[in-house]
Amino acid sequence: MKRKLVIGTFWLSFANLFSKILGIIYIIPWLAMMGSQQNGLEAQALYNVAYVPYALFLTLGTAGFPSAIAKQVAEYNGKNNFRTSLKVLKVSGLLMTVTGIISAIMMYILAPTLAKNSPISNIEDAILCIRSLCPSLAIIPILSVFRGFFQGNNDLKPFSLSQVLEQLGRIIFILGFTFFILQINHGNIAQAVKLSTFASFIGGMLALLYLIIYVYKRRLIYQEKLRSSLPELPISTKQLIGSIVMESIPFVIIGSAITLTQLIDQLMLKEILILKGGFTLKGIEFLFSQSSANPNKLTALIIALSASVGGASLPLIAEIGNRNQEELERAIADSLRMTLMMLLPMSIGLMILSQPAYRLIFGPDKQGGNYLVIAVLSAIIFSLFTAMFTIIQSLGEHRMALIYFGFGLITKIILQIPCIYFLEGYGANIASVISFGLVTVLAYKRLTTKYRIMPLYYVRSNITRVLIGSFVMGIICFIFAQSLKQFFNIDSWLSSLLYSSIIASIGVFVYGIIVFRKTAKKYYLAFKSR
Repeated sequence: MKRKLVIGTFWLSFANLFSKILGIIYIIPWLAMMGSQQNGLEAQALYNVAYVPYALFLTLGTAGFPSAIAKQVAEYNGKNNFRTSLKVLKVSGLLMTVTGIISAIMMYILAPTLAKNSPISNIEDAILCIRSLCPSLAIIPILSVFRGFFQGNNDLKPFSLSQVLEQLGRIIFILGFTFFILQINHGNIAQAVKLSTFASFIGGMLALLYLIIYVYKRRLIYQEKLRSSLPELPISTKQLIGSIVMESIPFVIIGSAITLTQLIDQLMLKEILILKGGFTLKGIEFLFSQSSANPNKLTALIIALSASVGGASLPLIAEIGNRNQEELERAIADSLRMTLMMLLPMSIGLMILSQPAYRLIFGPDKQGGNYLVIAVLSAIIFSLFTAMFTIIQSLGEHRMALIYFGFGLITKIILQIPCIYFLEGYGANIASVISFGLVTVLAYKRLTTKYRIMPLYYVRSNITRVLIGSFVMGIICFIFAQSLKQFFNIDSWLSSLLYSSIIASIGVFVYGIIVFRKTAKKYYLAFKSR
């Protein structure tokens, strides 16, 4: 069980890490082609105004289905019924094609309303950028069906490589056409951003093609599974669609949590700041980029890595269910332990390096670095929320998940108004930290009470070592960061890169020595005994 979780986490972590790093690095040349830092902020605002609603529509149209498909496939495979698992794939493929087309049409129709209420100065440009993402909504759902099927079979290598290929195709298209529009054709920023958003469709098509080829190459393995499978269960297509939809709805709602809160931030920021007064539309647009759009790109890496553990643990926990309390406690404990093991050191490191990290990607901006610190706190909470609620839903506790999520969302909206009014750019993330931190704690307490398990206590020695390692690493990195700051000019890109590399290396070394010393010693003694 633990080995499967580690392997699955490796592939998902690799894909998420590599994809997110690519998604951050490409911004450097992309913004450089915009000309000035002001043009870069405008482009970022325009891009994110389009991308956040797209991400929400994509989540509502697809995000819950792969998880639901994975859960059903894992359950049928656990009963040696691959024939029914294959039927789930076929039926869900048809269903997702329909939902993708509906999502694309809905976003196209709602584009003017979304643009009008977003923190952007040119509404027409925003409408075009939002609509250029509609073709992606029609193709990505089909891609998600294959990923859910592979996830349910614990075959996470194609799942992961398709993510990398999708990101690579998208980035090559973005940079190539942005260069053509701005540098060769001397077009405007809106045209470049419109093509940049359309790039999601290109990346999705490449990934889908790869997965179709992968399925074809694995056809003999699937044929062998079919031969050894029990007869297909007598479930009609209508029943199966109903089952997938009912299973998916909670996953859709919970899966949209982070994107939905980002859209709430996007839609409420302008109205609250206009109510407060003292802000121009352009000023709000730049503040949106500094405090939300830009930091979210960096913190997405943290959330994605934590979600990798949840994605790998979902089919494993679903297979166990509540039939074996000891195995369930061990599986949940391993999932939470691995989440914290990656989450805490990365988050602390990014907070310490907030200024140079922000400078490396978005240019010199001290205030932007300050906003990034609070955004990291928000990312920690969202990562724990994602991990906890993936576990809850793996056990079929959808009602519990929806109740706590609803409470968190209402609390977020209530806190949003005073937080943004008084704290401006910091307010949205602080509201998220309080509201979703609260529901995550409540959900964990409810889980431990109902199933009579104590997963964090089960791995208390590992958790303690992670906490101590993260704390000591943070202290040492902070001391070195403050000591070395006088020798580096953070406003310089090369100087920021060197400074960040030194501090990050120190952090990795210190954390590795504290957290992994026993494992390293065990492998060393085994090697020496040979």
